[in-house]
Amino acid sequence: MLAALEKNPTSFYADTTPQVVGGSPDSVAVEEYKRTLNMERPDITLNRGRFIFSYDLRPYLCQIIVPCHIIQSSKDAIVSVEVGEYIHRSLGGRSVLELIPTEGHLPNATSQLPGAHKPGAAPPHTPGHLVILGLV
Repeated sequence: MLAALEKNPTSFYADTTPQVVGGSPDSVAVEEYKRTLNMERPDITLNRGRFIFSYDLRPYLCQIIVPCHIIQSSKDAIVSVEVGEYIHRSLGGRSVLELIPTEGHLPNATSQLPGAHKPGAAPPHTPGHLVILGLV
């Protein structure tokens, strides 16, 4: 994935947008998300991607001792449910893993876009620490 990103960051994010947003590749939500990504400078896009794909934070999960509420889409083509389960098991403190019945990688960011796939609603914000896979 990193090689594809380094070759053409703008194209990489445009190609993965349907999986990030969820739903139909020709939906209004996908087009709107692509439009916002295209407004970003390619060097910033590339640096963000390098950060995401280069850092392995698994050794530090056990050091997180504050209560965490992990929210993940049940159909996330970018981060599998197994990743959410792993984070839930590996955190050093109390945690809850909540799978929401929706599609896409960033339902918290894309659910308000016109035409976004919305079979289920994201849960309301709860006090405490919130981990939304896709933002971690």
